[in-house]
Amino acid sequence: MVDIKKFTCRFLSAVLLIGFITWNPIEARPAEGAWKTVVACDSHAFAIKNDGGLWGWGDNNSGQLGDGTRDRLFPPAKIMDSVAQVSGGYMHTLAVKTDGGLWSWGYNIDYRLGDGTNHSSNAPMKVMDSVKTASAGDYHSMAVKTDGSLWTWGSNQHGQLGVSKMDAEVRPKKIMDNAVAVSAGQLHSLAIKADGSLWAWGDNSGGQVGDGTKKDRYAPYKVMDHAVAAVAGYWHSLAIKSDGSLWAWGYNSDGQLGDGTVETRAAPVKIMDSVVAAAAGHAHTLAVKSDGGLWAWGFDYSGQLGDGVSTADNRLSPVKVMDSVQAVTAEGNYTMVMKKDGSVWGWGTNSGALDDGSRDTRLTPVKILDGAAQSASQAPPRPRGQSRLCRPPRMYNGTGDEEARNTVDKTARPTNSNLQIDGKNTKIEAYNINGKNYYKIRDLGDALSFHVDYDAVHNIVMIRTDV
Repeated sequence: MVDIKKFTCRFLSAVLLIGFITWNPIEARPAEGAWKTVVACDSHAFAIKNDGGLWGWGDNNSGQLGDGTRDRLFPPAKIMDSVAQVSGGYMHTLAVKTDGGLWSWGYNIDYRLGDGTNHSSNAPMKVMDSVKTASAGDYHSMAVKTDGSLWTWGSNQHGQLGVSKMDAEVRPKKIMDNAVAVSAGQLHSLAIKADGSLWAWGDNSGGQVGDGTKKDRYAPYKVMDHAVAAVAGYWHSLAIKSDGSLWAWGYNSDGQLGDGTVETRAAPVKIMDSVVAAAAGHAHTLAVKSDGGLWAWGFDYSGQLGDGVSTADNRLSPVKVMDSVQAVTAEGNYTMVMKKDGSVWGWGTNSGALDDGSRDTRLTPVKILDGAAQSASQAPPRPRGQSRLCRPPRMYNGTGDEEARNTVDKTARPTNSNLQIDGKNTKIEAYNINGKNYYKIRDLGDALSFHVDYDAVHNIVMIRTDV
């Protein structure tokens, strides 16, 4: 057996081999129970209680939970008090306190924490004051101050910071005025101004900017008017207008736009009416209607739609999956909701945030938090940092660079695939290039329990198996 403790790999296209997350915190109305907000992150999650207490759980290998350790947590542990809003990116977190202070923690190789360094932190650090709302992307961060000014920082390889140059920003940089809401996607950004206009910029390879092209935008571009909410996903975007209509655009190979096709849309298309909240995962989408009905569509191979099945037949149009929903949030291949009784439920791929002592995929909703205020503190304890490790019997090498350079058709098409690991079938999404399947290193890491870091500044994938 080859023992791989530490090694680094360089790839021609990090986008192909690295799994990215989307984060979509949806603020709920005050619930009957303890919980006000739930946020799905990479392989961890947060919830804010009605008293302002921030609680976190799941994987913590880069300090993204902010509890001062790098130990995996379940049941949820309290992180800090007086929190008004939280947003989790890929291995980093932003929290806005009730006094307007913005705090950040977690992975920081590409300056996404905004403290002027590239040193990671497993405890909260104060970044700035007078902040109204913030959003954490995969490798960049955004914040809107109380005066309406929009600030961005972190990696900028596709122009996601909204500045003309492509250099990373180590501290917050002002790019816009009159902003009221923001959403940081994988490599693109959305912002809504006070007049209801929606602006987008950054990576546009799937048409997710919405300008009718697939060319990256390095400065904000006006997409539409009358927007009241926006969600920047992985390669697609969502917006809710003031009349309750939901609009979608961008990459659509798995039906994640919900327009009944798999055609990529470089400009917004209307999907449905009476929508009050929406969330975007890697390739699936969810919407809550005004009657509390939850609708889902797109990629369903890991059961992330919550319709009780795991199927290669993706949903190209919205299907109703649940009633009495108050808020929804989604990560790559899993979903979490808060019901009207204040309870929190989740389903899909279980890479840590749906933790119940296993990492089993959940095809139907599993309760994570009760609506009762004492639920988290009274949950049975499990030793911090405990996890089941599955060591690979041989070295797994990253591939794709040579094939990507030599194939005639370089288009990466998401597809479904099964891997057998130690005799057990494991479902992992694959990307097909010219008839050959390639897997995301991060998905393999979830299956084999090794940790993947990405240095966006130097374009290096770092794999660690001693965790």
